[in-house]
Amino acid sequence: MPAFSIMQNMLIGQRVRSLRRKQQMSLGDIEKRVGLMRTYVSRVERGRTTPSLDTLEKLAFALRVPMYRFFCNGHRPNGNGQRLFRRRTRAAATAEVRDLARFRRMLPRLKDGDRALLLSTAEQMARILGR
Repeated sequence: MPAFSIMQNMLIGQRVRSLRRKQQMSLGDIEKRVGLMRTYVSRVERGRTTPSLDTLEKLAFALRVPMYRFFCNGHRPNGNGQRLFRRRTRAAATAEVRDLARFRRMLPRLKDGDRALLLSTAEQMARILGR
C-alpha cells in the first residue's frame, strides 16, 4: 500500500507549486539549488510522483520554507506532531548510522569482484533515485 494516496500527492504537489510561484522561482531554479531534475519536480507538482522525505527536505531547502508547509496550509502544526516526527527521524538516523558502521566493517572482507559488483549496484541505485 502506498504511503500517500493520489489526492495527498496532488495536495503536496499543489503546495510545492504554489510556494515556488510565490517566490517567482522556475523549475530550473530548483534544479540549480538542490539538484532535483526539473522534470521530477514537475511530476511532484502534478501529483504524478510520491516524493520521499529526503526530496521534501530538498524542496523545503530550495524554497527556504519549513517542511511542515507542504502538509499544513499556512498554520503551524501542534508541538506533539513535531516531537513525534523528530523522534522517528532520530530513530531512523540512529539505525542508518548503525547500518553504515556495519557496512564499513564488512566492506574490506569482500572479494574484489563482489566489492565491484556492490559498488556498481549502489551507483545504479543512486542514479535511479536522482541523488
